[in-house]
Amino acid sequence: MAFAIVPNGNQVASGLRRVSQMSNVIRDIPRTLLDLMQKLEQDPPKGIAMIRTTTGLIAAFMARSPDEITIQEIVERHEFFRPFLQERKYAENSIRTYINQLRILLNFADELGWAEAELESPWRELAAGVTRRSAVALIRHLAKSVREPGAISYLDFETWARDRVQAGLSSSETRRAKGELNHALAQAGYSALNRFSKFRYAIPMKDMPVDLKNQLASLLDWKQATFAADRSREFRHRPITAKLLRQIVCRVYGYAIEVRKAREIGTMQDLMTKEIVTGYVEWAINERRNSGLSMQTHMGILYAALRQFPAFSSMDTRWFPSLIDSLPVESESERKKRRSEKYVDYALLEQLPKMLAADRAKRKLNAKEDAEMAKRELMIRWLISLPWRQRNIRECRIGGRNPNIYKGQIAAFSEITKPRWVLEQEKRDPSAEFWQFQFSTEETKTGIAVHALLPHQLTGCLEEYLTKYRHLLLQSDDPGTLFFNGDGNPLTLVQVSELVGDLTLKYLGKRVTPHRFRDIVAFAWLLDHPQDFLTLSKLLWHSNINTTIKTYGSRFNESSGVTAMESWLDEREARTKSK
Repeated sequence: MAFAIVPNGNQVASGLRRVSQMSNVIRDIPRTLLDLMQKLEQDPPKGIAMIRTTTGLIAAFMARSPDEITIQEIVERHEFFRPFLQERKYAENSIRTYINQLRILLNFADELGWAEAELESPWRELAAGVTRRSAVALIRHLAKSVREPGAISYLDFETWARDRVQAGLSSSETRRAKGELNHALAQAGYSALNRFSKFRYAIPMKDMPVDLKNQLASLLDWKQATFAADRSREFRHRPITAKLLRQIVCRVYGYAIEVRKAREIGTMQDLMTKEIVTGYVEWAINERRNSGLSMQTHMGILYAALRQFPAFSSMDTRWFPSLIDSLPVESESERKKRRSEKYVDYALLEQLPKMLAADRAKRKLNAKEDAEMAKRELMIRWLISLPWRQRNIRECRIGGRNPNIYKGQIAAFSEITKPRWVLEQEKRDPSAEFWQFQFSTEETKTGIAVHALLPHQLTGCLEEYLTKYRHLLLQSDDPGTLFFNGDGNPLTLVQVSELVGDLTLKYLGKRVTPHRFRDIVAFAWLLDHPQDFLTLSKLLWHSNINTTIKTYGSRFNESSGVTAMESWLDEREARTKSK
């Protein structure tokens, strides 16, 4: 669970004087917990008794005496303090209090100069330019492994972030730490470190010149219209694809203005030149470290839109195909190897809901925290049972005129396939109601309508969540979606990815994205049903079985055929011996 801190201002923390207000503090910078306590004892702040108690708990947590515990060690391991207290069966209110006291101790250490202590220049200057403790911890970590700030790579940050999330820090907090470090790097003269900083260069559509903005708006409307006389049906864009097209144009325009410092760009014809687009692709791959595959996809979307839109018929786009073909794309074997490193066994994923349930049972959670854990458990159960695309999960409606999930009778002439238990229940009670889900053609990526019964493995935990927990998580207005964030709004793509990724990293040791769940479920299904691509295609909502075969059939190669033959021969031999 993420490291929870109670803000200053509660009954325990009120009245504490800042170190800068203390009259007799000696100038030496504290290195150990004992050093810090000795300084505080010289002019004890209000609440010193609770601080002393917390110090004793920290010593027990670290299993060493205060003079042997460095402040750096406390900072690096503070995420584990909560689990330590939970294992000691402390009540949640007490845990919050002690964590708050730990925060106060570290605040005192910061004011006494510890944050910059023992750091060589220019790392010291970087630490002075950040305020978040997570950013200070990141800088101190990098100072141990990187020769100087200019050599920081994105991989250095990712390694630190992975370890911190596994220890309990949230992904959003690691991003904030990176943001502060990026700002400090820029202030210290390392602004060219774009490979790490990933600065926002795209210019929003609203800030574009009038003609360019109007042209882009017309293009997006044309691509999304239900019917356009000069557009083939297959060229229509869903809102999410149109959003990507808009972002691509915003990025190219941002590159032209912010990087190339171009000024005479007022229309799409001015922007979509070979010189500017090729320069953008080169810069994105070489400087930003974007993958050739993603750039190939983006340029393909852009080229198709420019070529198809009648208003741009005079625009020269003949150079686009050669640009797209020249982009560096990893080989199929390299792609397979990279993807395989991100997989975990389906059997391991199946254990995750049980791990979450066990964690809930042993921890003393308040009602809202328990409800949040129940929400997470339901989401993981959903992903291993119904591997939907994350957009359908986060936008899934449970109320309103057209809910995606509802409980009701099955229509008499419905084409829904019914499992045996449903048929038996309908025979006993013709008016029986069942949990169902449905999505319109506009709500699925492949443009197909979906209507099915919810697997019984999900109905129990769904009903428990809806009746017992969901209302505890609402802030004010109900967004009407099955899942929502802490602000009471539907989850965003980033929030779903972080929630699922953090859970799998913490409990399984490897980050698994919601989309990766689809792959894992698909491969597990095919291992047990090697030739049943049709069922898998329907489970994944593919409109064409060839898509399923192309995507997942590659996992089954010649070695799979040999293995199947071996099993078949074993079966034949066993039948012969039994006769």
